[in-house]
Amino acid sequence: MPKIAVHHMGLASPDYEGTVDFYTRVMGWSIGWQDQYFDPDGKELARHVFFDAGDGLHLAFVCSVPGSTMFPEKWAADINSGLGLPTGVYHLSFSVESEEDLEAWRQRLEERGADVTSVVNHGWCKSIYFRDPVNDLMHEFCVQTRAFTADDKILKPRPQPGLGIDDPVEFARSARIMGIPVEAIHERAQLPTT
Repeated sequence: MPKIAVHHMGLASPDYEGTVDFYTRVMGWSIGWQDQYFDPDGKELARHVFFDAGDGLHLAFVCSVPGSTMFPEKWAADINSGLGLPTGVYHLSFSVESEEDLEAWRQRLEERGADVTSVVNHGWCKSIYFRDPVNDLMHEFCVQTRAFTADDKILKPRPQPGLGIDDPVEFARSARIMGIPVEAIHERAQLPTT
């Protein structure tokens, strides 16, 4: 089969200006393409913007404009709450090449005012999580720390190292960003809740 890769992910936003600010200023991505949608009478309905995340990956948003008949007046841009799902079920994960790159992204995001977790150890990968505050979308940067094994392919309960954060204040902060109750993380990581 021919090789495939993700070219772009398409999302929607009620806030064009805020979305452009977050993805250019905080994420440091450039705009690769923009266009506008108009109705037959010439009224602007939406703005379409593609952010160039590098290495052939783009994140595209169709953004509502005031008075647009193309969108409802309000909707849940984060996807999860609109579907009644827990926070973070729908999320975007971007691959980084090393733990050093992961830490560099964490520092960059913090320096630009993003609320980002400490590094989370999943046992086979490490991640940081943060939200696009304009659209409340959960994002993740992830580095795989080991190859998958035959055992990994078997569906079964698996204890995970969890957040691996000893400081209870930092632990609670990271859990809040991820939208996970602190008690659930302790239970999943098989840690005491006190």
